[in-house]
Amino acid sequence: MTAAGDLGFCSFVYHVGGTLVSGDAVDMWVRATLCCRRIDGTWRIVHDHESVPFDPETGQAQLGLQPRVAASRGAYDGSRPTVSSTTNSRTLSTR
Repeated sequence: MTAAGDLGFCSFVYHVGGTLVSGDAVDMWVRATLCCRRIDGTWRIVHDHESVPFDPETGQAQLGLQPRVAASRGAYDGSRPTVSSTTNSRTLSTR
């Protein structure tokens, strides 16, 4: 998270997987950015943006991509980041 004063933001990726009611499998990574504001001493999410990468030439979503970590931050170890939702907050963790 990056914060200055009462405003902050964080960005991350998380994995979505499972089976739809139709029986189709879902297995993709989603990018997210949260904008937060400290209100009465408590950090609150005031904006949430989520997207998937796309091919700018075709406009098609690229749902099969895997996240990469810059070499300076260490190699991607294959763990899947997850987001746990609670009232007015989200916590990023890994399994």
